[in-house]
Amino acid sequence: PVWTRGGRVMSESRANQSTTATEGGETIPQGFAGEIDRAMLAFNGPRQVSRVIKTATGNAIPWPTVDDTSVSGRLLAESAALTTTDITYSSVTLNAYKYSSDAVKASSELLEDSAFNLATEFGSLLGERLGRKTAEAFTNGTGSSQPQGCAQAATVGKTAASATAITADELLDLLHALDPSYRGLSSTGWMLHDNVLLVLRKLKSNDSQYLWQPGLQAGVPDRLAGYPVTVNQNMNGTVATTEKTILFGAFEKFIIRDAGNVRLFRLDELYRANDQTGFIAFSRHESKVIRPDALQILQQA
Repeated sequence: PVWTRGGRVMSESRANQSTTATEGGETIPQGFAGEIDRAMLAFNGPRQVSRVIKTATGNAIPWPTVDDTSVSGRLLAESAALTTTDITYSSVTLNAYKYSSDAVKASSELLEDSAFNLATEFGSLLGERLGRKTAEAFTNGTGSSQPQGCAQAATVGKTAASATAITADELLDLLHALDPSYRGLSSTGWMLHDNVLLVLRKLKSNDSQYLWQPGLQAGVPDRLAGYPVTVNQNMNGTVATTEKTILFGAFEKFIIRDAGNVRLFRLDELYRANDQTGFIAFSRHESKVIRPDALQILQQA
C-alpha cells in the first residue's frame, strides 16, 4: 500500500515487518524507519538570486568589464576638431576552487540491513554539505585563494548611526546609495540574516505603517520598500559594532560559477579491512562580484 503525508508519496517496506493489531494492522519495519529525518539548515540564499553559470571545465575565465560612466559626449561648434576618448576595459577572472564533503563510512551490516537505500541518502547528505560550505564562501569569501563573497565585496553604502540599531531612514539611505540604473533591474533586492530580518519586520514609517510587506501568494517573496527579500543565514546575524548587516543590490552582477558536475565516489576498498564502505563528494566553484558598486551594504557604527 501507498499513503501520502505532507504531499509526499511514501511506500511501505515489506522487509521484516511486524503488525500491531491495536493500530488497525499498521505495519512497521523492525529495526529501522522507512526514511531518515534530517536536521534542516537554510544555506542556499546566494544561489536563489545570483547569476549562476555552469562550465564543463575549470579553466580560468576572464570576464570583461567596462566603466564608461565618467565620460560623456560633447557639444561641438561647427567644423570643430574631434576629440578621442578611448574606452577603458578591465576584467574579472573566474577560477574554480575544489570543495570536499569529507568522507563518511558505513559498515556492511548497516548498508545491508537498512530499510532504506542508505547509499542514496549519503549522496544527498554529502551534496548538502557541499551546499552549506560553498554558500558560506559565496557570502563571506575573501577572494584570495577562495571565492569572493557578495557581502565581502559589496560597497559600504551607508553607515548606521548606532552600533546596535537600524532605522527606517537608514534603510532608505542604503536603497538610494544604489544607482537608479541598478534599482530598476529584476534581480535587485535585499539580502540579510533571519535575525536581522526580525529587527526590520518591526520597523515602521513615520505614519506608523510597517515597512514590511509579506508576500500573499505562493512563490512570491516578501518585500521591503518594494523590493524582494532573500534570507541568507551566512550573513551577519548580530547588529553590533562595525558589523555589515544588510545587503541591497542588483544580484545579477554577482556571478556563481559551477565547474563540471558534483562527483560522488563510493570507496569500496579504502576501508575494507574494517568491512566498511566510504562515500565522498567533490565539486568545483567560484563566485565574484563583477560590479562592486551594484551591491551596497549597511555597516553598523
